[in-house]
Amino acid sequence: MKKNADVAGLEVSATPAGKTTCVTIAATEAKDLGEKCDEDEFAALKTGKPHVEKEADGYDVTTPLHDASVELVRTIGIDFKLQSGQTDASILQRTSEILKELEQQTRSKKFLFQPTS
Repeated sequence: MKKNADVAGLEVSATPAGKTTCVTIAATEAKDLGEKCDEDEFAALKTGKPHVEKEADGYDVTTPLHDASVELVRTIGIDFKLQSGQTDASILQRTSEILKELEQQTRSKKFLFQPTS
């Protein structure tokens, strides 16, 4: 988030090992942790493409997240701050840029569940 001033929030959803329910496993807002996946996550997984919603305060994008070996890990949600001149296409381009960086850093699904320092 420090590198991306246009991002208002971020969350990662996945199904923990030994579980059957997809939940939020990382988020900029602690209150979101543990929430069950909703239609946005499932839409992105079903289509394999980003799910884009324009809201009053910006854009909400949910997209599939892959690890560095291109294996599907689950989804990531990115909330973009509203800025003049934004379009669905420009938001999808920004999502792609951020996703590329995150996927290169994600070694595996198991990596997502390691404690952070």
